[in-house]
Amino acid sequence: QMRKIHLAQQKRAAERPLSHHQAGSSGAPSPKWVPPNDATSRAEALGPDPHCHFSHCWECFEDLPTPEPSDWLGKGSGGERDRPGQPLHGTGKRAFMYSGAHRSFPDRRRSTILLVPLGDVSGAPPAETLMASLSATYYGFKVLLMEPPAELTHEYEQLVLDSEVAHHLPDWVCSCTFHNSPSDAECVTCGLAAPPRHDGYGPQLLARHLHDALNRSKPESAFMMVGFTMADIFTQAHSHSIDRVRGGPAHKLGSRAVSGEADQDKGTGIFSFARYRDGAGATDDSLFTRRCCSVLNHECGHLLGIKHCVYARCLMNGSSSLREAESRPLALCPIDLAKYCDTLTRAALMPSTEGLAQESRDQAAFLAARESALLSFFKGAG
Repeated sequence: QMRKIHLAQQKRAAERPLSHHQAGSSGAPSPKWVPPNDATSRAEALGPDPHCHFSHCWECFEDLPTPEPSDWLGKGSGGERDRPGQPLHGTGKRAFMYSGAHRSFPDRRRSTILLVPLGDVSGAPPAETLMASLSATYYGFKVLLMEPPAELTHEYEQLVLDSEVAHHLPDWVCSCTFHNSPSDAECVTCGLAAPPRHDGYGPQLLARHLHDALNRSKPESAFMMVGFTMADIFTQAHSHSIDRVRGGPAHKLGSRAVSGEADQDKGTGIFSFARYRDGAGATDDSLFTRRCCSVLNHECGHLLGIKHCVYARCLMNGSSSLREAESRPLALCPIDLAKYCDTLTRAALMPSTEGLAQESRDQAAFLAARESALLSFFKGAG
């Protein structure tokens, strides 16, 4: 088992770009990774653009700055694996054109995005605003609001109840190692206040449980079904390493809070707006709405097969903090916009074309109509 772990680590190290490796035998430090914002890298990732419908838009997008260690793309961070980027064309598995095992495509029968409120969402932005955001960003899809079926409501309420039980029944231990009952507001021995329950954001629900519940209620006409909630959600991940003390493999289950997660296999997305009232979002409704629309559109992009972007500041940039998430615009860069158009074309959801000249006019008209829808949304949402 230890040999398997070592082999897996060596394989991952060999697959990393040269800029990811440590200093060589000469002792010279490895060059710092810089996002591929140059014109050559962007042109290679975009591929042929004979009518310049996409490439002429680069001047509207800022360069992605060199990441700090705490950023999503920082060295040793979770997003370091995204550094190679996802080009539109190419023969490698990272290319958008490559249809992997987890990739699915919409079609005329499955061309609907269903938005589903889960639980009490009175603190969330109006559903009409969220729908307008999705309709503009993913112009060409039909976006509908779906009241959760009774079975889904029951499953959600049970998950909330399980969370309440998990957080309130166990005793809590203070610094004097005295066990206190869940109802104690402070330690009966030293007077220390009880730790905050739920991390301060209400019930904490495991994202994969919500994905399973949404998938069971997903109608066949929906390409993606996305649920939003004001409860906190988190994910769990297994990690394997070497226990150098015991001399054997070590297994660890880690969990972290997330604002959104997409499951391509199921075609479901789950979003929590619980933490978006932090900071200035507590009083600024416009900022709060922007945060919610940003994560909603970002994760829906993943459901279409679009991975994190490294070519410019873009809606599909990854983020490891609220500060980093707020730095990305509510717009797809030319490469990711071309990926979206390619998806609609392959799904036969783009206007029909007759000849190359007609195809060019149709694509230009589609892009103009999409930009008009985005402008109307921005004005309406403030």
